[in-house]
Amino acid sequence: MKNNEYTFTNRMKRVIELASQLSSPDCISPIHLFLATCQEGTGVCGELNLFLKKVLGPDFIKVFQSKCELINNESVFFYNELKLSETTVDVFNKANEKKDLYKQVLINEGHIIQSIFEVDEKTAILSITPKNDGYDVRIFTPNEEIPFAGHPALGTAYIIQNEIAEEPKGKLILNFKAGQTPVTFDQDEIFWMQQNKPTFGRVFDINKVSDVLNIDKEYIDNRFPIQEVSTGLPVIIVPLRSLEATKKVRINKEKYFELIEHTDAKAIMVFSPETYNAENNLNVRDFADYYGIPEDAATGSSNGCLAAYIVNYRYFDKSEINIRVEQGYEIKRPSLLFLRASEANGEIRVNVGGKVEKIAQGDWFL
Repeated sequence: MKNNEYTFTNRMKRVIELASQLSSPDCISPIHLFLATCQEGTGVCGELNLFLKKVLGPDFIKVFQSKCELINNESVFFYNELKLSETTVDVFNKANEKKDLYKQVLINEGHIIQSIFEVDEKTAILSITPKNDGYDVRIFTPNEEIPFAGHPALGTAYIIQNEIAEEPKGKLILNFKAGQTPVTFDQDEIFWMQQNKPTFGRVFDINKVSDVLNIDKEYIDNRFPIQEVSTGLPVIIVPLRSLEATKKVRINKEKYFELIEHTDAKAIMVFSPETYNAENNLNVRDFADYYGIPEDAATGSSNGCLAAYIVNYRYFDKSEINIRVEQGYEIKRPSLLFLRASEANGEIRVNVGGKVEKIAQGDWFL
């Protein structure tokens, strides 16, 4: 390796010096580079440091430094009297390519950080580091962070399974604020998440809810309650009599926000036994203006609550269901979800499934 092969910004020179101190007496690995980038503390490096301290704790650098190990059988290279692992050299080469690609003169911390995550996935120390036998996941709506969400869970599991895990697994654990969610995969390429034990909350007045939905109360199936249910993220479940009823729903936002002002649930899911597709068992719509989502195309969390509700009240006259649910037709984004739920010994178990397709991929420049 030639001494003049790489040209770095002054900030990156400081990062490399810090990385050598963190790695001493061993060679510099990509994770040493990443931690040194955080430790350098100016500009983007400082912002990254503050963020990781908030998420992982003030001693995260020491914690991860103690876990740094040289990959077995890696060659060691020398650069300006510094010892570099083979993977670190790959990172430098990748960063150098990015510098040239963007027609820049010096390698900066953005080139390095992006290259670390591309070359050495083991160094991605946030959501892709298993903790408590699972992967930490945080979910954000347009308005705020929420403790759990269904379809983001399946999408996250898909990325971990196909892009991050060293080898495919039959089961993944996702750590949400609402608790751990196991995700499994079947031969039909359906991702299944086992949701938390459901809780059943307050029951709502049919007149108030019909006003919120802008429909006549006769469209609501009064054989079953309008109730708040949660398997991690609470939702108000509203049973309707027909597909015509679901089509007529138009949320009165003023009355909607009045209704949810003092409730745990901020979303409303309506459902009916009539469907667009004869193969499906239920049609649903989910409204969550509170989160900045006027209507959702596919809502795994709410459908899990619905599955628990269906079993709890024996909607299909049985204690076990395996059904297909259609959603999103009214906003021209048709989706299909699979619900399995059963009750035994007074406990309801809920699984929600769906298929995942990767539709976009890109780079994030720090």
